Amino acid sequence: MGRCRPIIGPMRLFPKLFLAMLGTAAAGGIVMLSVVHWHVRSSFSDFVDDLDRGAMQAAAEVLSEKFDNANGWEALAADPSSVHWALRKLISIRRAAQMAERGRGPGPRRGRPDHPNLMVYDLEGNAIAGRGPKLSDVDLAVAIDRDGQTVGWLGLSRPARFGEPGERQFVDRQRVLFLIGGSVLVILAAIASWILARQLTGPVRQVATGASELAAGRYETRLQRTTQDEVGQLTEDFNRLGRALHRHEGARRRWLAEIAHELRTPLSVLQAELEAIKDGLRRPDTAAIDSLYHEALHLSRLVNDLHTLSLADAGALNYRFQGVDLAEIIHRAIKSYQTAFDQKGIELKLDSESETKAKTSADPQRIEQLMTNLLRNSLLYTNQGGRVQISLQARQGDWEIIVADSEPGVADQDLPVLFDAFHRCANDQTQGSGLGLAICERIVAAHGGEITADHSPLGGLQVSIRLPRS
Repeated sequence: MGRCRPIIGPMRLFPKLFLAMLGTAAAGGIVMLSVVHWHVRSSFSDFVDDLDRGAMQAAAEVLSEKFDNANGWEALAADPSSVHWALRKLISIRRAAQMAERGRGPGPRRGRPDHPNLMVYDLEGNAIAGRGPKLSDVDLAVAIDRDGQTVGWLGLSRPARFGEPGERQFVDRQRVLFLIGGSVLVILAAIASWILARQLTGPVRQVATGASELAAGRYETRLQRTTQDEVGQLTEDFNRLGRALHRHEGARRRWLAEIAHELRTPLSVLQAELEAIKDGLRRPDTAAIDSLYHEALHLSRLVNDLHTLSLADAGALNYRFQGVDLAEIIHRAIKSYQTAFDQKGIELKLDSESETKAKTSADPQRIEQLMTNLLRNSLLYTNQGGRVQISLQARQGDWEIIVADSEPGVADQDLPVLFDAFHRCANDQTQGSGLGLAICERIVAAHGGEITADHSPLGGLQVSIRLPRS
């Protein structure tokens, strides 16, 4: 038995599976953390904007009182610093109060005493107080209303996102937390991937080892099923394969032994007869030639049966289906064996109800071979002076052929295995090869029919064959 390389290399599969699972888990964790980090930054940015906007709206209400309907923003333009300082303080206090109420964020801003990024614009967008960009370039803008009409704008321009120390501290703290969380997640993913990879590759390694055992010809190898998933099903399939190989190997060995036994007998007789003639112990007369011919015929029939059975088992037995009359084939088979039955004193009779035509699609040569094998089997095993009854009847869309003979009968334990190759009953004293009924079963199966064996009402064996109608 040649050795084969296992299909799966479990030792190489484990690191690949582990790295694949770890990479997938780590990539998923990184994506999740990135999305959460982006969401926190975006939410915190919106939170800061809401605080600034609320403080600016409060400042805009104070600024609206500084607006003179007659002179506009002249007073504010003449002394912008004082107003600007008041606005900056107002915004700082307003933001601190709102943060304290919400219980979140970095707390009040602590920076320089001035606020250079807070701007006051008139209605046309001209800067009145503060230093910064144009109104169109500010980060936040709040309208300054007076008596229900917009009279100016309050703008806020940040030099950088989260530019305040408290804001940067909050963002940095969140970044550290995400890095720690990501590291812990990767470590947990590595541990889980390692455990899962070992659980998955363990049964695969077991199957690979078992496959090597089967390849070495140790068909008795069996694996222990430890899971109920697909891997467990693979283990069960492996055991089923091992049992099948073990059974086929046993059948192969029995075949070789049976074939050797069947061939030994006629060859031994031929050898003994020829040695007797060669040594002058027996004359090469007609009796000696007939004996040699009989053994050669037996040997030829055995070889032909073996060849036919091997072709049938390999699915290579040739069949030529055509329209046939089963009654005509049965008549022809009976006619060819009538003389042999008469010589043994066995009555061979066809049921009178079977004279009608029985049309179907079949291979006429194989059906005739089927009938001759059954008749030869009855001829070999039926006692002298016995009887063989053949009938052909229509049964629920099928044609049923029954061959029943008289004693001796067949034991109950022999009926289920009667169509196995080389099977012989305990009281078998004939020169049959034990292949005839096995060939019959293959022929019937190829025609889509069914063949069964049972006790005959005549005291012997009854073989029933059902073939589909055309």
